[in-house]
Amino acid sequence: MQKTPINTSPITQFLNAVKAAEASRQKEIRFDIEKAKKLHYCLTELLARHTENLETLLVTSNDTTNTVIDVRMDGGNNW
Repeated sequence: MQKTPINTSPITQFLNAVKAAEASRQKEIRFDIEKAKKLHYCLTELLARHTENLETLLVTSNDTTNTVIDVRMDGGNNW
């Protein structure tokens, strides 16, 4: 199943605003409510996708926990 890409431009805008504020030694950054809502939505989407990916990884890794791996140590004699 192909997932739609997450629009991360609100995060980029926030990071650029922080960088610009830091460069000009500003003490605060202000966002209007629309930009704040977009950043909130983007971060929520990212966290939800990350959680989903971790759960999928855990489920698939539990299927392979019974795999036996045979390791033989010969000191490198058969190179």
